[in-house]
Amino acid sequence: MVDGKVYASDYTDPTPAKMTTAVSDMETAYTDAAGRTNPDYTELYAGDVTGETLTSGLYKWDTGVLISEGGVTISGASNDVWIFQIAGDLTVADSAIVTLSGGARPDNIFWQVAGQATIGTTAEMKGNILCQSQIAFNTGASLVGRALSQTAVTLDSTTITAPTETDTDTVSPTVSSTVPSDSATGVAMNSAITATFSEEMDPETISSNTFILKQGTAEVSGTVTYSGVTGVFEPQSDLDPDTIYTVTVKGGGNGVKDLAGNPMESDYVWSFDTDLEASDPPFDPPVDGGEAHENRAENAASNGAATFLWVEGYQPWAALVINAGDPAGIDAVTVSFEDETLTIEATDSNSTNHVTILINKAFADEHLADSEGDLNIETSDAVNYDGMDESNASAGGGGVYVFQVEEFSTQTIEMSAEDTEDTPFLGTLMLLIAMAIPVVYYTLKKKKQ
Repeated sequence: MVDGKVYASDYTDPTPAKMTTAVSDMETAYTDAAGRTNPDYTELYAGDVTGETLTSGLYKWDTGVLISEGGVTISGASNDVWIFQIAGDLTVADSAIVTLSGGARPDNIFWQVAGQATIGTTAEMKGNILCQSQIAFNTGASLVGRALSQTAVTLDSTTITAPTETDTDTVSPTVSSTVPSDSATGVAMNSAITATFSEEMDPETISSNTFILKQGTAEVSGTVTYSGVTGVFEPQSDLDPDTIYTVTVKGGGNGVKDLAGNPMESDYVWSFDTDLEASDPPFDPPVDGGEAHENRAENAASNGAATFLWVEGYQPWAALVINAGDPAGIDAVTVSFEDETLTIEATDSNSTNHVTILINKAFADEHLADSEGDLNIETSDAVNYDGMDESNASAGGGGVYVFQVEEFSTQTIEMSAEDTEDTPFLGTLMLLIAMAIPVVYYTLKKKKQ
């Protein structure tokens, strides 16, 4: 069971004397590690470092330290040093792996443990353990480093390998997450694309040659930057609406590499679909940083389908809601706004259908009403004005004007101010509704199919 050398205090000379020296050296090393002051990190992650990446420095915990099954990554250059001062126990869970990246070496890692160190079944530990109490290795655990205890080290089918200069990072990096995610839909056309890696990468390998965005077979121009563990592709201009894009982070010899020079094993490829076209807001959004969006909600036939134009953190500016009955019975709907008149044209093969038009009160009051807040509303015979719905007021909305279109022929809604001099933004409603036209048409066409 032992591949190496075993020494005991009752062996013949000079073993006892060498053992005394070895024990003294261990105690000196323990005292040195425990006595280091001015830690770089104190009580980091409350002692649970699972899933974290630890860079070089002096760490101090007044409690124990836990590495659960998710493991931990120790990242740095080959000359970097890590000292972990642990006042309690060190617990490495079953199957947990301590991973080295960027050239970090196990002989430069020191775990100074005042309590007991327990290395779980099949766990893979790295570094030198200097322990005041017992170090217990459960079945099949391994260590690249040294296990030095002032009481006892227990082994159960344990593999302990003394560190050498060749014990550097040999693990290939991976892409751990992306934005947008794979198969995402409705992605904003001004979005940047990000790829987060499993460890720190060589910045020189993160470029437009290895981080590629394509529309079909055509590459999209853009700028690639890298910080921390994340690469970012910033398109040179907004992406096309309702279009599938494919992103590739290249692996292999000519692909991305970590700090130790390990390449990602293979290309990482994902795709996403952009949102339907939406224009910039015709006036400043009412919320700082708000952006204009279109959102299409497609429900079961019995619930109909809805198309909204909205601003982040604000109630809809304007909305077309098609509901009641079978939406597939509506062949087409077009909407336009000109000369203060909203015009709806539709072909209907199902008489149970109707269209609900919602105009946001805050928008209408600010941009359509006169200086006194008065608003004239006139409709054609087949359009019913249902008044004001203020049910959304508690959520920050000011209510909506509600119109019901009961017959599907050419219908009109006119919203105008009595004092036309106070209405410099009358044309903005036309822009809002026009932006909804392709969304409504696409929704209905898709439902019919």
